[in-house]
Amino acid sequence: MTGVPPGQSGPGPAVHGSPGLDYLLQHTPADRTWAVLDLGPALGSSVAFWSEFPCRLQIEDLRDSLVETLTRAAPAAEGEPSARDLGSMLSLCPEARFEVILCWDLLNYLSREEIAGLVRHLRGFCLPGTLLFALFHIHPRIPSLPAVFQIVGKDRLQYLWPSGELRSGPGYQAREISQMMEGFSAGRSFLLRHGFQEYIFTYGGQPVTAPR
Repeated sequence: MTGVPPGQSGPGPAVHGSPGLDYLLQHTPADRTWAVLDLGPALGSSVAFWSEFPCRLQIEDLRDSLVETLTRAAPAAEGEPSARDLGSMLSLCPEARFEVILCWDLLNYLSREEIAGLVRHLRGFCLPGTLLFALFHIHPRIPSLPAVFQIVGKDRLQYLWPSGELRSGPGYQAREISQMMEGFSAGRSFLLRHGFQEYIFTYGGQPVTAPR
């Protein structure tokens, strides 16, 4: 993998501040054990990081599933992949509930319908107040594949890109994002200088029955 985020050139991994991650960690439960759902790959660094907190970590590597479909089949239109059932790619226990969900930059590689469908699925595993962390590209051209993010501190992430190739980005605007994230409110967002906007979405619904 290379470390070349949008708007930056040069070899090697890139480490950037993450006010969104910092905000998320400041708003996790302080009086009980809580659960984290990580939709990125299983990384030893992530496991080690979360072991410092009173939480249970579950990893469902949606990124690798998306990379496989992105590299195997051409999208219907550039920047607008054909519909995929993202919920079927996850193997979550119906009784599982999470206080934190890490989506990373995966939503940039999904269509509007796919994002809405994934969000509907994830709502079944949320509690009132569940926090969902996601990064959206703000540049019209984005890396051809999702990045791998390593947590290197409570407010710092290392970005690892699988290649230097680019594709057209979806260009989702704030209003569109809010519509696709039905059931969640964008509690905070942070515009970063290197081409990302971090969002912390908060689930505001009532407990629901998880999909089976």
